[in-house]
Amino acid sequence: MKKIYIGILDGVRLAALCEDGKIIELIAEKVQEASLIGNVYIGKIERVTDSRFVFLNVGIGKNVFVYADEFDAIGTAPKAGKSAIIQITKDNPSNKGYSGTTKLSFKGQNLIVSEKRGTAEIGVSKKLPSEERKRLKSIMIEISEQKFDVLVRTRAENQTFDILKEEFSGLIKLIDASKKIWTNIKPPALVYNAGDFSEKIASDFLNNDIDEVITDNVKGNLSLFTRIGLEKQVRAALSKKVWLSCGGFLIIERTEACHVIDVNTGNCEKKNFSETVFETNIQAAIEIAAQIRLRNISGIIVVDFVDMDNIEYREKLIQILNFETKKDRISVKIHGFAPLGLVIISRKKFREPLDTFFRKEKS
Repeated sequence: MKKIYIGILDGVRLAALCEDGKIIELIAEKVQEASLIGNVYIGKIERVTDSRFVFLNVGIGKNVFVYADEFDAIGTAPKAGKSAIIQITKDNPSNKGYSGTTKLSFKGQNLIVSEKRGTAEIGVSKKLPSEERKRLKSIMIEISEQKFDVLVRTRAENQTFDILKEEFSGLIKLIDASKKIWTNIKPPALVYNAGDFSEKIASDFLNNDIDEVITDNVKGNLSLFTRIGLEKQVRAALSKKVWLSCGGFLIIERTEACHVIDVNTGNCEKKNFSETVFETNIQAAIEIAAQIRLRNISGIIVVDFVDMDNIEYREKLIQILNFETKKDRISVKIHGFAPLGLVIISRKKFREPLDTFFRKEKS
């Protein structure tokens, strides 16, 4: 049974997707620092650097950074003092600030529709069966007339032509309205608000598999997560050490360049060392896929498994990693073993990692 719990813990607004009582994914945002990703603004170009970086004032306290190439793609030369319409793609106000794009994109339940740059791209989630992917791509080529980029989401499986057409029409209306309205607005100004926390949850989590949504409507000193016993799981997702059932453990650390995960045999029984190592690494692979999703770890992830010389064991390990990471709605790629025996994983950036919101949390 899948449930979604929505509440506040330590000043952080959380939505926990749980399966049979275990948290498998979390969406987080600071109560006072709501995400601006997806918002569309009319901004005024403050400066263009020699490195062709464009900085715009959109009225949110910090400038938004956009690559100058983005303006070249729409035939506009970025100059200080000019106005431009941009959409926020990354928010990190406590560090480097906000990033944006001139290419507007809007997300629905089944589709993500964007302005095209050059030849239109029609993509379909790779998590869907091959025949269903072909069917959906054919439908969207017909509906879109290849005038927009379209990404068909996993939840679009078995959806009808009419439902997809209706959603597509609504999304392109948002693009058209945003493009039209900005010419009559003096910058800086907000043109489109991507929605509150509940709407983000609905877009990311809600589908036919969700059995119940529970929100914290009770006033008092205890968080919903504390009252129902999920706080411990949230705290565990912030710890460097993760224990495995076999007695081994993971150490998960965040560096400037990447995340590093070290696998240790710990208290595992060592009657047959080769089998112990293999069992530990397999359990670690399953848990690593779960932790990456739970903690929202993105970018490059370097995993130091316990050394195995057996080629068959190594291949099995990569198979397990590929299988388990397919459960993640965010794109994950397993790059295999590097020369030094490390396994390299990459995961598409999607909001900030969980630990960003709990800076005071200790391991």
